[in-house]
Amino acid sequence: MNGRFVTLDARSSIADAAAVTEGRFVAIGTVVEVNQLIAPATRVIDLEGRTVVPGFIDGHAHMDREGLKFLLLSLHGVRSIEDILDTIEREVRKKQPGEWIVTMPIGDYPEFGGAPGLLAENMYPTASFPDRHQEGCSGRTYGRVRGDRPHRNGGVHADASRAPVQS
Repeated sequence: MNGRFVTLDARSSIADAAAVTEGRFVAIGTVVEVNQLIAPATRVIDLEGRTVVPGFIDGHAHMDREGLKFLLLSLHGVRSIEDILDTIEREVRKKQPGEWIVTMPIGDYPEFGGAPGLLAENMYPTASFPDRHQEGCSGRTYGRVRGDRPHRNGGVHADASRAPVQS
């Protein structure tokens, strides 16, 4: 009740009220019309003028990820932390000292879901996993995963002495 119900019918009608039974719209119209359907056990919700739009499911895209998915290093197909480190190692060879390596999330395109269950270790990499060192780079650490919450701002630092960023 007391809302704006966009019907998307041929006339682009806007209704004031709707009735729902067992999760389905059974009536839509004016408050007077829909009030006739109210029974003692009916739950009435006052929308306070808000709008209801049919058929929209929150299939939200992470727009940064959508825009960068073919530009950033893909972790598509990785199935272990060792695979992740191998992928990063290949990328390190292409970079100059000081250049950042930024990856897409662990998971398979286009969903990027399932991590950490996709990994043999069944967990995200953390600081407890061994570092790797690239030969010929004066022993500089790369691929160091810092923090116990890598999914949430764990922080990857070229300077291994820095503490992870936590929020």
